[in-house]
Amino acid sequence: MLRCMNLSKNGYGLVAPNPMVGAVIFHKETNKIIGEGYHKYYGGMHAEKEAIANVSDKSLLKDCTMFVNLEPCTHHGKTPPCTDLIIESNIRRIVVAALDPNPLVSGKGIKKLKAAGIKVEVGLLEKEARYLNRSFYIFHQEQRPYYILKWAQSLNGKMGKTEYEPRENKSVSGILSWKLSHKWRTENQAILVGVQTVITDNPSLNARLHPGNNPVILVLDPNLRTPERANIFATGSKVVIFNKTRDETIGNIFYKKISFDDNWTKHLSQSLFEMNIQSVLVEGGPITLNKFIEKGLWDEARIFQSDLFLDWDLEAPHIPGKLLRQERIGSDLYIQTYPNHEHSYFESK
Repeated sequence: MLRCMNLSKNGYGLVAPNPMVGAVIFHKETNKIIGEGYHKYYGGMHAEKEAIANVSDKSLLKDCTMFVNLEPCTHHGKTPPCTDLIIESNIRRIVVAALDPNPLVSGKGIKKLKAAGIKVEVGLLEKEARYLNRSFYIFHQEQRPYYILKWAQSLNGKMGKTEYEPRENKSVSGILSWKLSHKWRTENQAILVGVQTVITDNPSLNARLHPGNNPVILVLDPNLRTPERANIFATGSKVVIFNKTRDETIGNIFYKKISFDDNWTKHLSQSLFEMNIQSVLVEGGPITLNKFIEKGLWDEARIFQSDLFLDWDLEAPHIPGKLLRQERIGSDLYIQTYPNHEHSYFESK
């Protein structure tokens, strides 16, 4: 099963909104893996189909066990149901790590395989499998994206100068942290900032330091203050401007009207759910980050702390949470935390 999950990780940032899935076919008599595969890109061949296709002698399948980290699908999407192919291939045993949370699939795949006389076992490395696709689970179970808060701060807890002044051309974190941040951008469907970050820093918010897909750019801009010549419009990425008054689409720019009342996070999450965005990297300034923290709307935080003492006045957020990981990334200390409330996706970590 670990092999399944390691294979599935090759689809990071490429398969969303589908989950990352790997499949391995094990032949009992020879004690060998005779086929394996993973979901490579959205709309492409599913892991189970690729694993079966990679078996050179299909007559061996009747004596094989298929391992897969997520319940095989039963519905027609971009590709036909994997359960049908498994049944047709005469595989007699399948081991599944975790059930699919998608209501179109959940439990139905297992039921269909069992009805066909296939021996099905569920639960091997379930927590690890749920952690791997945690954004997929949050999306379907809570009908909202998985929110990752990310920022860099100095050793004395500063992020910069006041948001309404031009900042010095000085980075808090090092180049290795930058590159890792850009890798994260390719792994998440969207990146979110507040309008003041766009005005003050004029960032591009793309993944220029790491190969992969650029995220959808989300801007919280209640009063439509985003400059027309902002760098975010020059990247070719889809840009969504959440605001109070305007609903309009111009090329790859989407103006999306939502309410910015006390329940604004609910309205935002609902809009993102309708847009099928499952994961959001929140890189906004401290005002935006603190809004998510105050509402308790975050699933993990990723913080780079440099060894610099900076004479700046912009305080980094103070976030309550449990430590998941702490390690050195070049000259920076990388800290990963998750909320204090019960969070099953991190229990096994």
